[in-house]
Amino acid sequence: MTTRLTDRLREALDRETGQTIELLEVEAGGWKVTLGAAHVESLAVSAIQLRVEASAARVGISDARPERPVQVSDAAQRLANTATYLTEPLTVMEVDRLADEALVRSQRPEAAESDSDFRRYFEVRMTGDAAQLARYETNAAGRARIEFRLTRDVIERLVGDFVIALTPAATEERRFGGFRVV
Repeated sequence: MTTRLTDRLREALDRETGQTIELLEVEAGGWKVTLGAAHVESLAVSAIQLRVEASAARVGISDARPERPVQVSDAAQRLANTATYLTEPLTVMEVDRLADEALVRSQRPEAAESDSDFRRYFEVRMTGDAAQLARYETNAAGRARIEFRLTRDVIERLVGDFVIALTPAATEERRFGGFRVV
């Protein structure tokens, strides 16, 4: 019996509650979830990155590319349309079809009233088989990756939305990592 990806993630987070960890990796159903530099609490997680990618086991080849890769522009738009529960809704900012990459960011970054250069925003970098969430802060001095804090429920939902966005559209019902894609 295969365990769903979010179930495995939940179990791993339960084991790490109260801990600060450099890297948490979970695999199930041909998908791999990585949380980087995370502090795990009973209801929330603070992390520097969340990455979901198709694992080599999912596709049966060493470079972990899906046998029918998604169009990265479609995947980015699907993610922006479904991840509306974040504090800052996402929008597709850029698509590079030649490099098979897309950039999805917060539609309206968090801004400080006292500093017109200050912004905080979510950023998702996507390829045809992976999506990575990070949070950035910009000001007059430049841009830096910062920690983000999300509830465990939101992280699980986001992982599911990443999987769905990265799954090629199909007419038949298919299951990946416990998620139904039609």
